[in-house]
Amino acid sequence: LVIEDFAEFARSLRGMLTAMGCKKITLVYNGDDAVQACKEHKYDVILSDYNLGNSKDGQQVLEELHHFNLLKSNTVFMMITAENTSAMVMGALEFQPDNYLTKPFSTNILKARLDKAIIKKDLLAPIVRLKHKKQWEPALAMCEQVTNENPKVKMACLRQKFYCLRALKRFDQALELVTDLVNDRPLPWAMLGIGEIFYAKGELSRAAEQFKDMITEFPMALEAYDWLARVQYQLGQSSEAQNTLVKAVERSPKALQRQKLLGKVAEENNDIETMTSAFRQAVKYGNKSAFASAD
Repeated sequence: LVIEDFAEFARSLRGMLTAMGCKKITLVYNGDDAVQACKEHKYDVILSDYNLGNSKDGQQVLEELHHFNLLKSNTVFMMITAENTSAMVMGALEFQPDNYLTKPFSTNILKARLDKAIIKKDLLAPIVRLKHKKQWEPALAMCEQVTNENPKVKMACLRQKFYCLRALKRFDQALELVTDLVNDRPLPWAMLGIGEIFYAKGELSRAAEQFKDMITEFPMALEAYDWLARVQYQLGQSSEAQNTLVKAVERSPKALQRQKLLGKVAEENNDIETMTSAFRQAVKYGNKSAFASAD
């Protein structure tokens, strides 16, 4: 599936894909048609431009596809853009596309990125399918099997193993796994995982310190801001939670759910100016979003 509002570039992309051996290629020119196409077909690869004119943008398309579970376990979603502003890049990456390409690019670059992403998604697909069915024990066993057969995806399998252990409430095992990894080198997802386990065990102060450490190490890791704000709010530190969310929306203003949360917290803090700004942003970015609401 190619999602591109500029017809000439859409045809160019189709030509690249045809040259690479793709047989079935669907072109759509706006975000609404893209979501509808994914309701009707299960695509192996989705290439989406970020800026799609007056329709949903690529970030909103990906967010909606994830939310309504419209992607196969091994679907590769690649974001394409001609823009390179910080807010756009953070927005494009926040819902974790499998890769990200800046225009212009060659057929060889596109093929190399796609090949790498497809191989990885195919190898991890059996684990992801079991996770979707909440079959955590078989998924754990599959992590071991895939790692043994394909050592190149060991790190990705360890990440899946952590999610399974967390779902099974084996918090000590999960904590040991991510702590060992972080002691070796500071991986963002593993650092986040340590904080998540502290939170799950009710150790909110330790969780807050962990998320602060992660933000210091990785200032653009926006999930850490969300977690820190949640913990601060539960600790009764609503002003601190608001400041944390403000820093996050400065980095990625198009995150609708975060803007709504900031507005809610600012309202409780009686900070009318911040509340108004956040809700205005939520209305603005919610215009084409599946998460827009009359509230």
